Amino acid sequence: MNDLLRPARMELNLLNLAHNFREVKKLVRQRPVICSVKADAYGHGALSVSRVLEREGAAALGVATVKEAAVLREGGITAPIVCFSLIPDNLAAYVFEYDIVPVISGIKSAKALAATGMGKYGKEAKVMVAVDTGMGRVGFLPDEKALEDIRQISKIEGITITGIFSHFATSDDRDKTYAYEQLKIFNDFAGKMKLSGIDYGSKIIANSGACVDLPEAWIDGVRPGILLYGYMPSDEVINRNIDLRPVMSVKADIVHIKKVPEGTRISYGGTYVTEKEAVIATIPVGYADGYLRAFSNRAEVIVGGERAKIAGRICMDQFMVDVTHIPDVKEGDTVTLLGQDGEKKIDADELAHIADTINYEIICGFGNRLEKIYIEE
Repeated sequence: MNDLLRPARMELNLLNLAHNFREVKKLVRQRPVICSVKADAYGHGALSVSRVLEREGAAALGVATVKEAAVLREGGITAPIVCFSLIPDNLAAYVFEYDIVPVISGIKSAKALAATGMGKYGKEAKVMVAVDTGMGRVGFLPDEKALEDIRQISKIEGITITGIFSHFATSDDRDKTYAYEQLKIFNDFAGKMKLSGIDYGSKIIANSGACVDLPEAWIDGVRPGILLYGYMPSDEVINRNIDLRPVMSVKADIVHIKKVPEGTRISYGGTYVTEKEAVIATIPVGYADGYLRAFSNRAEVIVGGERAKIAGRICMDQFMVDVTHIPDVKEGDTVTLLGQDGEKKIDADELAHIADTINYEIICGFGNRLEKIYIEE
């Protein structure tokens, strides 16, 4: 057992995190790396993760909300912070309170930032301009109107454009046709900006898929996410010349164990029925912790170095496992839901396949409620 408030936890190997960062740096030939730590660093704990990445030399850290930036600044992070999502005009003050590089996609927001910064703080806003090259999410459409709008923004007192960025929609697909189209649009628009006399600073477009498969997109830097946490963005990326190590493991201790007769129904709906006398173990983790209900009767865990099948539906806080085939199982034994135990391993790709989702969702989901233990040596 452990001394936490609950017999379930995430174990996060910060040595693996540092290793993955170095692998990315080596892959992109030492270009600047903006590290995505949004969504609580994909469930890994943004502050602890950011401290490691800052120490390793991250060019900047990427968040999605003002609150995420605030957590980092209040935790002592001094590295540049870029907010990839748009910050509402009524929250403009926080750009200066927390020294955030905001992303903009309109004149109105640029003026609001300038007015707040110069009026209340006497500071310029350093911004990145978003260009929508085919994701359809945020950013200027790369047309003549956008060119004129950005030209006007570049002349606003209190605004300094430090970079332009866009986002690939299909860089992790095997077919890179659309990604190359986006890259061409991005470079062509940047060329027009330059001809118009707009100093846009750096060009950033390479996400994890592009880091691995599109060296043409590395340009002035990259901004990986999932690679840092030890996973490929999909199983369709081509280049495997990078050694990634998963950072996250999820473990729990058996809290109850019992022998039940043949024909016993397990969990909600009785969807699992024992075919013979069986030993059933209860694990104190559920879908409220990110262990998806989709795993019911399908996923496996590792107990004593052996795989064991989930018995019945995942509950909100608990689930059951059939451990009949594993000798000497007892209450307090550790169960691995994600990670490695001996020769057996369960990774986020396996769980994502079962749930018909992506590894991003798996690791982000585990950050909901489980306590975190950091491994640093």
